[in-house]
Amino acid sequence: MKLLLPLNPHFILLVGILLTGEAFSETVASRRLAQRLYSHIAGVKLPLQDARISLMAGHLEANRLYEAAKRAVIVPAATPGGVELTNEDFINVNLFQFFAPKSVRSESPDTPMNDFIAMGIANTIADQPYTEMVEGDFTVSTLPSGRLTNTNLTISRPQRPSFPDAAGALTSQQFLSEHAINGTNRRIVQYAFRNFLCRDISQMRLSGAVAESLITKDVSRAPGGDAPKFMSECRTCHQVLDPLRKAFAFHDFDAATNRPVYSPGVVRAKINRVPAVMAGEPQPLGSVVADSNWMNFATGGSNQTYFQWDASIGVTGSGAKDFGRLIAHAGAFSRCAVDQVWELVCKKKANHIPPVLRDRLADRFVVDNHNLKKLFIEVAIQPECLGEPS
Repeated sequence: MKLLLPLNPHFILLVGILLTGEAFSETVASRRLAQRLYSHIAGVKLPLQDARISLMAGHLEANRLYEAAKRAVIVPAATPGGVELTNEDFINVNLFQFFAPKSVRSESPDTPMNDFIAMGIANTIADQPYTEMVEGDFTVSTLPSGRLTNTNLTISRPQRPSFPDAAGALTSQQFLSEHAINGTNRRIVQYAFRNFLCRDISQMRLSGAVAESLITKDVSRAPGGDAPKFMSECRTCHQVLDPLRKAFAFHDFDAATNRPVYSPGVVRAKINRVPAVMAGEPQPLGSVVADSNWMNFATGGSNQTYFQWDASIGVTGSGAKDFGRLIAHAGAFSRCAVDQVWELVCKKKANHIPPVLRDRLADRFVVDNHNLKKLFIEVAIQPECLGEPS
C-alpha cells in the first residue's frame, strides 16, 4: 500500500507558497512543485522545461503525489516490461550524501568514494533491505571513478574469502580502518549505534553493578586517582559497552597492509591490553576477554524505550554478524533511517518530525522490507517535509 496523500488545504497552501504571489497557470504551478520535489529528493535542481519535470507535473495534476516523487528516484522502463533504473542524479548526490558521513569518524559529507559508500549505494540500487548494511555478507568488487551508474557498482558475495563473520558495512575495510585501529574496538560499537540507531552509547547507563565484572582491565578504576569518578561516570557506561564490544574480539585492522584482519577463535591482543598504571592508582582489576560471545545489558527500563530492542533476537550472541542482527531489528534502526532521510531530503532537523509521523514512516519502512528508495519517496511527500525549509 502506498501513501497517496490528497491535495489537502496544507498542500494547496504549499502550491501558493511556491507561486510567490505571481499569476501562473496550473501547469506552471505543478512544474514548480515538481521541480522542488526533484531537488529535495535527488539533490539536483532541473529547469522547469526538463522532460522529467513535465512527467512529474503530470502526475501532480492527477493527484498522484507518490508517483510524481517516485520519478526523482526511479526511471521508468524504456519499453513495456523493461527494467526500471535508479535515477543517477539521486545516486550521485543525495544517496551518496546519505552514506558518506557514516563511513568516516569525522562524519563529513565531503568524503571520497570508499567501500562503505559503495556498498550502501549498490545495496540500495539492487532494492536489497537496508538491514543488509549491518548484517549482510557482501561487498562491492571494484570502486569506480567518476559518475556512478546503475551498472558500475557490482555486489560481490561473500564479503571476504573464508570470512564467516561478515556484518555488512560494520566489517567493511573503510569502517574498520576508521574504528578498529589504535583502540580496543569500543569505537565500532559506538559508531554502529550513532550511524544506524541514532543513539549515543553514553545513554546506555545502568545503576548498580549489573555487569561490572565484565568491564575489562584497560578501564581505570580510579582515573587520574579519582575512584569516585569511575563509580559515577565510567562504570555506568562501560558495564554495558564492554560486554557488547566482545562481538568484535576477533576483528582488527592492519595499517601496514591497509586490510581488515580476522582471527577466528583468537582474541586480538589489543582487546585485553592493560595501560601503565599511573601513580596513585590501584592495580587494574576486571575481566579478560576470551571469546566473541557478547551480551546486551541495555534492555531494562528506559533502555527498552530508547532502543526498542526486538525480543525475538534475544540479549546474547556471538560475533559481529549477531551484533548486526541486534542493531538491524531494533525499533530505533528504522526510526533512525527516517530521521536521517528527513534531514537530507526535507532540509530540517529530525526533531521537527511529529512523533506520530516518525512512527508511521518507520512502520511503513519495515513493511516495505527496509527499502531505502521507497523511504526517500515516502518522506518527501509528507506535507511537513514539503513546506518551506526552516
